[in-house]
Formats: sequence, structure tokens, C-alpha cells
Amino acid sequence: MNSTEKGKAGEREAAQFLQREGFSIREKNFRTKKGEIDLIVEKEGELSFVEVKAWSSPGYESLEKSVDTKKQNRIIYASKVYLMGVATDRYSLMHYDVIFINVSTGDIEYIQNAFTETNSRW
Repeated sequence: MNSTEKGKAGEREAAQFLQREGFSIREKNFRTKKGEIDLIVEKEGELSFVEVKAWSSPGYESLEKSVDTKKQNRIIYASKVYLMGVATDRYSLMHYDVIFINVSTGDIEYIQNAFTETNSRW
């Protein structure tokens, strides 16, 4: 499985996981010129912008590093573009989450509030 296939498989599994947890999928692969958000989900008035990182072999530490400040800034930028097109008063909270998923084993680690706009260089 190449990295693109692995990423798509991870996003599918992450979406299914979030739906089982009661989230509604609002968008998949929301793209702008400067960034992309893998999943935008909603649950009980909260909007989450979710970055999905998939792997199939050891190397979890490098996955954590892959969601660096530059990546966070791109996600934050894309979230602002997304929010310009929706009624933000529908949401009581908005946050940035990360899901690490092992596509070989199905192991999932869901980190809510993984980063914020204030601790990123926006």
C-alpha cells in the first residue's frame, strides 16, 4: 500500500470511528490554496477540524512531529476559509483534533484539542 492509499484508508477508518462516536461528517478533504482539512465533523454543537495521520509500521513519534507548526497553520488557515461559508453561531465550540490510526491493526488514538490557534504561528 503506497502512502496515498494508506492516507485514504486512514481517513475512511477515522470517519467511521468518529461516526460511531456520534459525530456527523460535515466535510471530507476540504481544500484551499494554502491548506487542507481531512475531516470537519460536528457533535452536540461543537465543530472539530480533524487531521488524520495513518501509518502501518513503527514510527509513531515521527507522526506526531508531522503535525508541526507549519501544518497547524495550514489547517487553521483552511478552517477560517471554511468558517467564512457557514453560520458560526450554530457552534458553541470549535477545536482542532488529530487522529493517529494504524491501518494495519486498526488502532486509533484520538487527540481532541491537539492544538489551538493561539499556540500556533498564525
